[in-house]
Amino acid sequence: METMGFRDPNELPEEVRSVLSKWRETSSGCEVVSPRTQGFSGATIYRIATAAGMFCLRKWPEGGLPQARLRELHRFLRFLADRDINELAVPVPAADGPTLVRLNGRLWQLEPWKPGEADFKQNPSGARLRNAMHALARLHVTAAEYEPTAQGAKWFFQSAAAPSPAVESRLKMIQEWDSNRIRVAQADLDRLHEAGAVADEMLRVFVLCAPKIEAELSSVRESMFCLQPCLRDVWHDHVLFTGDEVTGLIDASAARSENVASDLSRLLGSLLEDDHPRWELALDAYSTVRPLSDRERGLVRLLDRSGVLLSPLHWVEACRSPHTQRNAGVMSHVIGRMTELNARLRSLAESIGGI
Repeated sequence: METMGFRDPNELPEEVRSVLSKWRETSSGCEVVSPRTQGFSGATIYRIATAAGMFCLRKWPEGGLPQARLRELHRFLRFLADRDINELAVPVPAADGPTLVRLNGRLWQLEPWKPGEADFKQNPSGARLRNAMHALARLHVTAAEYEPTAQGAKWFFQSAAAPSPAVESRLKMIQEWDSNRIRVAQADLDRLHEAGAVADEMLRVFVLCAPKIEAELSSVRESMFCLQPCLRDVWHDHVLFTGDEVTGLIDASAARSENVASDLSRLLGSLLEDDHPRWELALDAYSTVRPLSDRERGLVRLLDRSGVLLSPLHWVEACRSPHTQRNAGVMSHVIGRMTELNARLRSLAESIGGI
């Protein structure tokens, strides 16, 4: 969502005015085009127009990612850009050198605003799908060469053979949503009318499907995969197109080491949903740049299925948030996302005989 820009610099909040002075690119002659939007990482984002072009000013949330992880992420993004992976935005160093600026106890960064629109579903052509797969594969091939700092190795490491962290975390999440937690959530949702009805259905389908997906995840819990730095949150709204070309992969805040199947499942599930023939075409296109083993292809499918099961739980929790319940616009967005996810969840249930 975008809002009207600040035409007079004096209208800017004091902290925004102060932090913009830290970068040469924004220290004079800039305009905030979008004063305040919320990023998927929880960051507050300002779109900045300058004589040098458009920039994104990002204010990280309180209690967000550790500063050491953000510094390593910025180093990783610079590594990719230096090797011609140009779809990602690389944070700009401030005038005194670092890419992170601390102001009023919060961390800020400035990065180029990537061109393009997240409009694949308005034009889901074969050329666009192929280009998205090639862009992601090139990124993965290059990311596999990244050598982290000693401090950053806990997030951006390489391993030729290790269990998938995503498998373990999803098993844990299924187990955390036990019958007691579901009963409490359903009791909270009873009073929410439309949102509560959608969320309640999602929880009932979750209960039906969870044992099957838990068994599938458990079957590969000890399996070894190649791990490397991945984006981990590359999906429809984060892939920008100009014409048929991918010109932006935005919000890399979730990046850390995982098998490439994590990125592929997230992206293809959001672009193609349950169009299985196109999934195969997309994986074949990816494999022309970065070959996939049969086990990795199987992991792509499993992570998609478990993602379909678990993603709705985030929105169920969002429904229960007082902030959501006080804000009609936020609640409308939550209901819309739940309705979209519920269609895939029901399809999953039908595929395993749950409903």
